[in-house]
Amino acid sequence: MKSPTRLRQWLFSPLWLVVGILALIVACGGSATATPAATAVPAAPAATAMPAAPAATAVPAAPAATAVPQATAAPTTAPVSPGGQPKLSTVRFALPTPDVESNRTWVGPWLYIVQHDVFAETLLRVDPETSTVGPLLAEEWESTNDFKTWSFKLREGIPWHFGWGDFSSADVIHSFDLVNREDSLAILKEPAWSQATPEIVDEFNVKFHFENPYLSGNRLFSRWAGDLILVSKAQWDAEGEGAFDK
Repeated sequence: MKSPTRLRQWLFSPLWLVVGILALIVACGGSATATPAATAVPAAPAATAMPAAPAATAVPAAPAATAVPQATAAPTTAPVSPGGQPKLSTVRFALPTPDVESNRTWVGPWLYIVQHDVFAETLLRVDPETSTVGPLLAEEWESTNDFKTWSFKLREGIPWHFGWGDFSSADVIHSFDLVNREDSLAILKEPAWSQATPEIVDEFNVKFHFENPYLSGNRLFSRWAGDLILVSKAQWDAEGEGAFDK
């Protein structure tokens, strides 16, 4: 039998102390609740795919241009009568309706006097095919180098209708006075006629002197842009203004 002293030394030996601690750890480990495993972090949801852009709507093609109908060519020859002579059945003259219908050449602008084109004439003519200016009641014309004076040599032996004598320089000056009168509405009164002074050289020669150079004399003295419609002075002197209304 061990003595109390040796028993006490054996009980408090370091070996037993280690054994006791290990036993305690084992006992606690067996009864302790297991530490839960860390909760897994859920994976981030996959990015939602963006919906594809709708396909571009096709732009409808522009409609094909409609072909412009071609004018029917006028017959090159007039119908021929049984006798062999050309036969003319209808003559048409088309023009826009003027605001005022009158034979008075000074009461309207340039478009107004188109109604006079069927009978009235000017000093110069415009070729209907080439639009070039040529002689008409004036057979020759010229301007000075500074374009301030325009001279015209008139045709001789041109009779007025209804026996009012032959055309002359006096008729040109009379016609100028009508488009330049105080109540005239002629469109070229201010830019042209009011700046001009006519001169009778002789019975068949006349000049127009302008205050400033006038380069467009070919247009002014023709129906290309002019409004100097020539009328009879002798008829005016005999019948007055009322003769225009017959």
